[in-house]
Amino acid sequence: MSTHDDEGGDPACWAHLFEADGEAEAEPKPPGAVVLQLSDVHFTRAPDGDVGGVVPVRRLRAVLDRWRRTGWSADLVLLTGDNTDDGAAEGYRRLHEALLPLGAPILAIAGNHDDRQEQEKVFGPAVPAEVGSWRVVGLTSAVPGQIHGAIDAAAVARQLDGLDDRPTVVAIHHPPVSRSTHEWFRLDGGAELLAVLAERPHVRTLVSGHLHDVFELAGPGHLALLGAPSALVAIGHRGDTFEIGVDAPAGARVLHLADDGTCSSTLLEA
Repeated sequence: MSTHDDEGGDPACWAHLFEADGEAEAEPKPPGAVVLQLSDVHFTRAPDGDVGGVVPVRRLRAVLDRWRRTGWSADLVLLTGDNTDDGAAEGYRRLHEALLPLGAPILAIAGNHDDRQEQEKVFGPAVPAEVGSWRVVGLTSAVPGQIHGAIDAAAVARQLDGLDDRPTVVAIHHPPVSRSTHEWFRLDGGAELLAVLAERPHVRTLVSGHLHDVFELAGPGHLALLGAPSALVAIGHRGDTFEIGVDAPAGARVLHLADDGTCSSTLLEA
């Protein structure tokens, strides 16, 4: 995990987004710790590189400006994969610099577009993070050379059982269930993962990315399943079909982790 220590790679190019402008009025914030989840940012090697005609740097600027206008402070920034589009070291460095002005630790997990080794050189390994009275645990579901994901549920069980039972958010790139049945969006081992999480009631929420699609589903037991918007572009899913660039939310999700063990969230559209 990276602790807080542009287009051109200069952090000063991003810092102005977080300066008070005297006009924004803080939005009401639910109680508890705050986790800013950014997913599927898709930064590229080139500062002005585009992905399907959309420039990730410009899109992240819009998302961070929307975040600034809430008036909130993040206790953790959670990146849930596809943090770059091409796995380039330059993209990770540029993304890290863009997030520095947030002044919060960063927990980054890898997606199918990421190079995990290059990512960890910049953001560090995805070790569990303590956030207020909660813990956030990041899982790796990316399969090298594949678009779909896979997870070893038994390994997840061992990891969780090695930690205490404080309220927990589990983060993963590929969701175990969603609106999609397309093979690109499946998670091998997903049913087993849900069973493991349901057997551990202190795990309250599973957050994910990959689909570029906002959803909120009820999982087994008391588990909530939250799909995050992409910071880049929305994708609409219907069974085995999908459409890129639909009129649907893109932006970020904010998790509010209350001391009483409840989790709520706010969608930031940008």
